[in-house]
Amino acid sequence: MTARQPIAALLAVLAVLCALVGGVSVYVRDQVVDRPTFVDRARDALDRDPVRQAVTSEIAARVRERIPGALVSSTQLDRAVDAAVSTRAFRRAFRRTAADANRVLFDPGGGTATLDLGDVAPALDAIDPRLSQALAGGASTRLLQIRSGSLGIGSARIADAVDTLAGVLPPAAAVAFVLALLVAADRRRTLRVVAVATVAAGALLLLGLALGRSLALDRVDPGGVLTPEEAKRAAGAVWDVYTDDLRPWALAAIGAGLALTVVTLIPWGRARRDPA
Repeated sequence: MTARQPIAALLAVLAVLCALVGGVSVYVRDQVVDRPTFVDRARDALDRDPVRQAVTSEIAARVRERIPGALVSSTQLDRAVDAAVSTRAFRRAFRRTAADANRVLFDPGGGTATLDLGDVAPALDAIDPRLSQALAGGASTRLLQIRSGSLGIGSARIADAVDTLAGVLPPAAAVAFVLALLVAADRRRTLRVVAVATVAAGALLLLGLALGRSLALDRVDPGGVLTPEEAKRAAGAVWDVYTDDLRPWALAAIGAGLALTVVTLIPWGRARRDPA
């Protein structure tokens, strides 16, 4: 037996690895780093109940600190803030902050993205003018602040690396796959290696998503008025909004790998082998 088949197997595994990392890089580039998509997903996250409840609780607590206690009851205030979060005025402010956050996280140069209580006042005015009037004047209370490097990693550098990998690895995967078939002494065995590696890659992606979610939630520092459980539910909902579309990719890879494995086990012609 020549060395051609082991080389073909290595090329097949390399092709699948390049496809896995390249595919994830393309997803991150197009769905997370891309600013308009990032903003749209932030809006979708706001529509998730845990996130909306966390935002409403935080804003209500800040408003309560700034208005006379006799102005409205806590129940009325909570209802007013919850209604204000649905207004166009607040959604515009939230989208602007999300766009700023994307710039801060993924563009070089740093900076800060903020959402202030003053950004909420126009939304409250549409619900209860007394609240916006009570908030008028004085220094605005900061509800959210994101600084460059707040993730604890060089996210701008990661964005550059993702862009490079997304452009290089998918073509590399195609080249490695073609070379594997050209080198192979037994193409069916090589395709079987591709199939098994594809199943493993899909399972690895699912495992990575689960571990990533767990690690991200472990880093959550509630602060403010949120309990640790509320903060983690909100953070988990945000994680899911940005990563949920990767799960179908992983399941599709597992399914395709299993199907290809079955195909390679069915007799479909004599395998090409080198003469002894």
